[in-house]
Amino acid sequence: MHQRPGFSGVTYRMHGPGDYFYRARLDPDGRFRVERGSFRSAPPRIGRIDFDTRVHVELLLARIAPLASWSYGPPVQAFESELIVEDGAVPRAFRWSANSLGVPHALHRLAGVLRDL
Repeated sequence: MHQRPGFSGVTYRMHGPGDYFYRARLDPDGRFRVERGSFRSAPPRIGRIDFDTRVHVELLLARIAPLASWSYGPPVQAFESELIVEDGAVPRAFRWSANSLGVPHALHRLAGVLRDL
C-alpha cells in the first residue's frame, strides 16, 4: 500500500465462545499475519495481499478516516470484534458485539477483508 504519513498498520481481532479467536495484522507494505484457533491453534499464516486487495483496503481506509474510536453494542457472550487503525499518535479502536448491525459499512467491509486473508 502507499505509505501515508503516520500509517503503521491495521489489526483485526475477533473472539467468541469456546476460546475461538482470530487475529489479522496488515502492514502498510501489504504484508499480513493471521493467527486463528480455539482449543487448538493453527500455525500463523504469513503473506502479502495482491494489488486488487491493496486498492480495496486503501479505499476503505480513506472512507473510515473521519471516524473516531467507539464501541458499539453491549458486551454479550457471542463474537466480539475489534478493529484497530494505527494512523496517528493514538490508534483508533472500533469495537462491536455479535453481528455488524449498526457498524459503518466501510468498517464492516474492512473487517471482512481481514477475516478473509
